[in-house]
Amino acid sequence: MSTEFEPKKEKRGTARVGARVPISFSLKPGFKHSGALTKDMSECGLRATFDEFIAPQSKLSIRLTLRSNKIMNVAGEVKWSQPMPHSYRYQVGVEFKDIDEASRRSIVEYLAMPK
Repeated sequence: MSTEFEPKKEKRGTARVGARVPISFSLKPGFKHSGALTKDMSECGLRATFDEFIAPQSKLSIRLTLRSNKIMNVAGEVKWSQPMPHSYRYQVGVEFKDIDEASRRSIVEYLAMPK
């Protein structure tokens, strides 16, 4: 039995960067939007704190506010949802779906900017 620490294998294709980005989301386009703040993000997805449980495989319509003049609309799918300890809130992992190259580039550029 090895006592050496083995790093956890990264499941996603791109590493996430700590980023606090305001988002709004709805389960269907045109329906009521709820707000959230991301914890981290990559060009392929995000992790955010939501006030409500959203089941894995749920489809979301997401509006990202990258800068005051850069608002993007992207589709996403919930990959996991976990209750936060001692809280009524949930950590939710979302994978972006069908994101166009210009939007992906905008996210990469935003994440590379000095904070």
